[in-house]
Amino acid sequence: MLHMEISVAKTKVMVVSKSLTRSPSPEAVVFTCNGLLVEQVDTFKYLGLQFHSSGGISHLTTPLKAKAAGLWAVVQQRHSQLQCGSTVNLKLFLLQSILVPSLHYGCELWGMHTPGGEAQNARVALQSIYDRPVRHICGVKYATPSAMLLEELGLSPLQVFWWQQTLEVWNKIAASPVGAVFHTILLDNLDDAFSVGDGAKNFSCSIATCSQSVGQPMPLDSGTIPVLEVGGIVSCLFLVGACSGFYSLGLALISCQLFLDVLLGASMLPEPVGSAHIVVVWLVQMNCT
Repeated sequence: MLHMEISVAKTKVMVVSKSLTRSPSPEAVVFTCNGLLVEQVDTFKYLGLQFHSSGGISHLTTPLKAKAAGLWAVVQQRHSQLQCGSTVNLKLFLLQSILVPSLHYGCELWGMHTPGGEAQNARVALQSIYDRPVRHICGVKYATPSAMLLEELGLSPLQVFWWQQTLEVWNKIAASPVGAVFHTILLDNLDDAFSVGDGAKNFSCSIATCSQSVGQPMPLDSGTIPVLEVGGIVSCLFLVGACSGFYSLGLALISCQLFLDVLLGASMLPEPVGSAHIVVVWLVQMNCT
């Protein structure tokens, strides 16, 4: 036993519930510790992360945006100090070393939490903060698809790292001894997610939903926490991203083909394979002007 005394003045209670946030209960719940009243708060800052009783992630990611904007200036300053000229590889290395870690901070909490909606918009905003300096470094236009640019550079979208980190944390807890604090909490969280009815839209539900979205359903066995195939899920995420990227390119080619049909007249265009080649060249020329 550590025989440590709890400081009630520094102890706070935060109830995470969207329903309570939308329609507060008229009967407030009273929390006490050693007979003393414990303050209930709507927000709580821990290790630099701002948690909110709504359960949303925007409060966690908003500070990261402001910090990343300042770090881009640091990247440019460091590169200027090195006096190496316009070197793309060096700038990308500095970007990965200085700015990107700030966009990963705490991703185990929000990287896969609540797929879609406001949470996904917050993650897309973080990815955009990363994409902008990459485009700037490479000297390409804003309209250049980020997925294709990252593929050319051999870089991964931030989402890949976020998923990998979150899944590895899940597996570490799953491998911990039965009865350990975090093991018990996650098992209870998992039971709530797959209880009778709709279940709770919690951390376990988010992991299961994300895994299912890439064709890797979570194996369930009552009373145990499944160990997930991190490599398999992340590789499937790559495939889904690649397919959506080629699908977007295909739509662009079709749209440009229709444009050329109207502009030049269908009789002036060669066979479909040749016309696709013309469209690609036309797109490249548009990006270079």
